[in-house]
Amino acid sequence: MGTANDSTFSHFILLGFSDRPQLERVLFAVILPAYLLTLLGNSTIILVSRLDPHLHTPMYFFLTHLSFLDLSFTSSSIPQLLYNLRGQDKTISYVGCALQLILFLGLGGVECLLLAVMAYDRFVAVCKPLHYMVIMSPRLCLILVSLAWGCGVANSLIMSPMTLWLPRCGYRRVDHFLCEMPALIRMACTNTAIIEGIAFILAIGIVLSPLVFILVSYFYIVRAVLSMQSSSGRHKVFNTCGSHLTVVSLFYGNIIYMYMQPGTSSSKDQGKFLTLFYNMVTPLLNPLIYTLRNKEYGQMDTLLFTIISILFAVALIGSITLVQLIRLDHRLHTPMYFLLSQLSIIDMMYISTTVPKMAANFLSDTKTISFLGCEIQAFVFLSLGGSEALLLGFMSYDRYIAICQPLHYPVLMSRKICCSMVTCAWSSSSINALVHTLYAFQLPFCGSWVVNHFFCEVPALLPLVCEDTSQYEHTILMSGLVILLLPFLAILASYARVLVVAFQMRSGKGQSRAMSTCSSHLTVASLFYTTGLSTYTYPYSLHSPARDKVVAVLYSIVTPVLNPFIYSLCNKDVMGALRRQMR
Repeated sequence: MGTANDSTFSHFILLGFSDRPQLERVLFAVILPAYLLTLLGNSTIILVSRLDPHLHTPMYFFLTHLSFLDLSFTSSSIPQLLYNLRGQDKTISYVGCALQLILFLGLGGVECLLLAVMAYDRFVAVCKPLHYMVIMSPRLCLILVSLAWGCGVANSLIMSPMTLWLPRCGYRRVDHFLCEMPALIRMACTNTAIIEGIAFILAIGIVLSPLVFILVSYFYIVRAVLSMQSSSGRHKVFNTCGSHLTVVSLFYGNIIYMYMQPGTSSSKDQGKFLTLFYNMVTPLLNPLIYTLRNKEYGQMDTLLFTIISILFAVALIGSITLVQLIRLDHRLHTPMYFLLSQLSIIDMMYISTTVPKMAANFLSDTKTISFLGCEIQAFVFLSLGGSEALLLGFMSYDRYIAICQPLHYPVLMSRKICCSMVTCAWSSSSINALVHTLYAFQLPFCGSWVVNHFFCEVPALLPLVCEDTSQYEHTILMSGLVILLLPFLAILASYARVLVVAFQMRSGKGQSRAMSTCSSHLTVASLFYTTGLSTYTYPYSLHSPARDKVVAVLYSIVTPVLNPFIYSLCNKDVMGALRRQMR
């Protein structure tokens, strides 16, 4: 129980990003339109699903609840965050903090369980299609949704009072932008091992168990798909299941990191960024993911145009700002930031290769592109994608040298070596792109000239070829292994060594600094490589156009949008440079 002083609390102070006032302005300008788009996108899905009789099925019944959850989940914290970002007043009443904690824990738990329910729905639809309407009856759907809501709310009602009753000895500053459980536990002036243990046990039931259930369900789904004779049947299954699996991947990783580790050991800055990701980015992307993959949502082109255009503008502004800061601030004239500036330049060009044409097609009845334009787009996209893959590998080598061999860093990462790395990345990827583009576009195209994608990507062009392309597909696979898999393995090996060295450090501050400088790069690499590998090393017999579109959105649009924020939020040097330039 709390002390007497704790019981008289009238308010908490949410520190959020108050130590970085310039960042607060940037975040406000980004989060406000993102929040409005989240409300618009999820509200549209709810309305379309309710008004269209063709969507009155179990899958869209669950999707409607997911959209409602996303609306409520985001609205439980983002309005307060926008208010705090805009002014000097960072306070929140004790009752307001308690309500926010209850809603955030409850809605987050419900979403974890609902995603598991949606996985069960897909399992029944694929593995037991003849019994689908009998098993997934309206009554069972209602019971499953009620069970998800009941367990999520019960978890919140258990953990919220326990967290709020912890003694804080008069301390009321919450080092977060919302009243989240890990941040409140860190404020306690007593041993919190018991409550952390209880939180971990409940997280196993609310977070980890549903994830295991989802993975098992998709194991059986994949097994059923591989036994199908019809390729169109396989494509349809991946189309209906892929959107759900994409959402699961985005949501669960961050939740597990936040709630299944000791509250006192988590990084504060990293915790803020991860919370912002699953509280803002995931609900924003969900409507985009589901509408791109589902033909049933046919009249949402204007909404998609708005979302894509804003993401494009955010990516350009973020990358340009990062490049200018590195160029103007002499303190950032180091190998790490030189490589980071090259990554930002690639991101600007990468997203500009596809998004303008994609956005224009949403508002146009004619969605044509010239043969030469398609060829140029394919070459530039392959070249820039390969450059980014290799550059991320070199950036991990830079971090490996900085942490594992700091005394030799100026010699091993000299300006000449850095320039050689960048030149190698650009030239190697350009040669690879040129070879693939010239070969792909001399193949005989016959029949339909309709590319079932939003840009000219080589794998999307192969279904138009009227001859056997199996040998060329093996060539693409080998190139993908060299350009994508080898750098990714090198990154994992580098960071394995970095982790070993970091844990051997006696200084906790040194460990924190080592992890802080590496975590942003590892986050970017994980998102980019996993999605890229799934396109260029995945068996082509299991490809589906809808799946490829969503995966392409993740590595061609989402990654360039997130990169500037990942590197700036996790990097004090960049934020310091931004403050100096804005004086």
